[in-house]
Amino acid sequence: MWYKDFFTDIALDFWEKSHDQQTTKDEVAFLHQLFRLPKGARLLDMLCGYGRHALPLAKKGYVITAVDIAQSYTQKLQEQAQNLRLPIDTVNDDLSTAQLPHQYRGAYCPVLEAWRPAPQHPLRPNDVERPVPVRPLP
Repeated sequence: MWYKDFFTDIALDFWEKSHDQQTTKDEVAFLHQLFRLPKGARLLDMLCGYGRHALPLAKKGYVITAVDIAQSYTQKLQEQAQNLRLPIDTVNDDLSTAQLPHQYRGAYCPVLEAWRPAPQHPLRPNDVERPVPVRPLP
């Protein structure tokens, strides 16, 4: 697939520079309000990129599994999480085939503007193949 080799170098630099801090802050506030889960709840960050949502959500008390195909992003995010002592595990893999290690109370993919609030029962590993409702940001 084309995307397996695409997300390197200039594409990653462009992606990082294409988001401003206020937009990220607004998206994190939206996700926090949408999920309304207790501290320690597990969330799945699909296509996590450089962690612009994973890091602040972990600071709010969520336990994050962050998945991305770009190794430089997942490595950088894991290092930041360790340095800040935040509960973030990274998975460097293709989301469509990744083996996810936990059950999740919610999942989000800001790249696709897809948000899935906590279902009545936790998401199981590899539930990401199910359709995810798309909701625009307020």
